[in-house]
Amino acid sequence: ALTQDGAGPDRARAEQAMAESIRLWKETAFNPELARTYVSYARLLQGWGEDGQARSHLTQAIAMFQAMDMGWDLARAEAILATGPMEPPLPSVLNHSAARVLH
Repeated sequence: ALTQDGAGPDRARAEQAMAESIRLWKETAFNPELARTYVSYARLLQGWGEDGQARSHLTQAIAMFQAMDMGWDLARAEAILATGPMEPPLPSVLNHSAARVLH
């Protein structure tokens, strides 16, 4: 359970899962999923009030989507950046380890 400031074991596990996902996608150079993971992590960070960190991850994802010519993902990331905090990320967007932590 999270405390009012968003800290707690669930947040720590979610952050650990996201960091592991980012590490694995970087290791395997699977950039589409790396960029999508940045978006998912940014949405979690927005929910925790960490807007600066969220913006950094979204900006990174946007640059990657542009370089890979991934229009749908690019538009989604830009919309999230423009509108700020939104609903929690969809599990289908997350890798399996991060999705397990969030459920």
